[in-house]
Amino acid sequence: MKPFPEGKFSKANKDSLNLGALDGNKNRLPPAYTAHVDDNIFAEVAQYLPRSVAASVVSVDDVFGGSHEYQEDVLSDEKLNLTYEERRILLGLFPNSRTMMVLVSPRRREKTIKYIEYEGWTTTKLKATIRDIARILGLLQSICDIFIWGQAQLLILQQLLAEAIRKGYKAANRCKRLGQLYQNEASQVPDGLRFRLKYLEETMKVRFLWQCQALIHIPSAVRAAIGVIYNYLKSGKPWQSPIGHLIPRDPAGESKGDASHCAIGVVNEKLKCFLLLPYSKELFLRIKNEEVHINVLELLALFLGYVMFLTRYKLSPDSFPPFPQLVLWGDSMSANKWFRKFSTNSAMATMALRYFAEYMPNSPVQPVPQWIAGELNVEADDVSRVQELFSPKLKFIYNVSYSKLIHQVLQKYSTMRTWDLFLPSPELLSDLSCVVSSVPSMAVPSRKQRLGRFVPVERTFFGSAANTDSSPSCFL
Repeated sequence: MKPFPEGKFSKANKDSLNLGALDGNKNRLPPAYTAHVDDNIFAEVAQYLPRSVAASVVSVDDVFGGSHEYQEDVLSDEKLNLTYEERRILLGLFPNSRTMMVLVSPRRREKTIKYIEYEGWTTTKLKATIRDIARILGLLQSICDIFIWGQAQLLILQQLLAEAIRKGYKAANRCKRLGQLYQNEASQVPDGLRFRLKYLEETMKVRFLWQCQALIHIPSAVRAAIGVIYNYLKSGKPWQSPIGHLIPRDPAGESKGDASHCAIGVVNEKLKCFLLLPYSKELFLRIKNEEVHINVLELLALFLGYVMFLTRYKLSPDSFPPFPQLVLWGDSMSANKWFRKFSTNSAMATMALRYFAEYMPNSPVQPVPQWIAGELNVEADDVSRVQELFSPKLKFIYNVSYSKLIHQVLQKYSTMRTWDLFLPSPELLSDLSCVVSSVPSMAVPSRKQRLGRFVPVERTFFGSAANTDSSPSCFL
């Protein structure tokens, strides 16, 4: 494996939660976290270096002073010996303070690849015990925690393995002898194995399969799902996350989103832009027939808020802090939880998260979903319920021109005439249509290069060149 890439220096900015090492007068601030002098020297500035080194040596001698026949002298000269000797193998996550990234170490990547190859999880693995499933899930979970794309692939794998466990339990339970074995209370599932399988929510079946040590059939879909992660690791592409996305920080922006049975609305007051995405007749009827749940549409609203901010960021990245965090306000607790944890039991929401992940690997912007009470989400709610802004109120809007819908929003919010309207690209709309499709696609989605564009509301819908026929249109 290649060594850690040094990379170019990346910026880090101060905020109210991260004050840095020095105050305005260049004096050292006290450490924000508990620091062990010997193992983690806190002398980031030259004036504290001699005292820290002296404190390290003296404190060790005070605690472990004297010599012992079975251990090396505490005051050894190893720290004065400049000969480098590797004693520790990094198998976990590696923080790179030069690039301000946390990445999977080359050794961990290599270990994961070799384990998948050795066990045949992408090729010949046709049967597995519950212990085998726990091992592969635990191994992949440990590297996916920092990488949103990996979390989405792991979600797919967890759901496939949960189904395999259910079928394995059903097959094993047919045997009366094994059914009686389940009553044996002495056969307890080890804590470590139970922890690695906790996301599958199949506690009783896991316990039964552990006790009887039954083999579970591994379908080709499981091998394909693991193959997606394996191929990414094998390619050497970055598996990393900015440090600024993993620690609490002041948000660089806020977006409010909402969805109704007729449209999705997103409002970003700070950037002075908004989005209105009405539904086509087909989608409206499917929502009415309860084929598409409103929480999935709320999830799309959160994602579109992220896409809208990311598009603006790419236009002028220097106007934002490095690796900005964006708060996504939404009034659906379920949608917020799905997006925040990248985990769900909903098949359609799983498809949504899978598509979202293709837009988010190595993204400079970190979405932070937060719940907001419906009565405080007024602007986004009004935009999404544009049918209620007409007099009399409309029952559906799929037959109303997009230009007329925008005019109706602006009748209530006249200040938005000076804002920009975000229009998702046809490629993005195609992906969102796949998410809510009645025939879900199992093909691996690919990230589209075009996210969308901003158009000035005043000039586009009210200027001299504006007319109903030539104005842009955007329906899902």
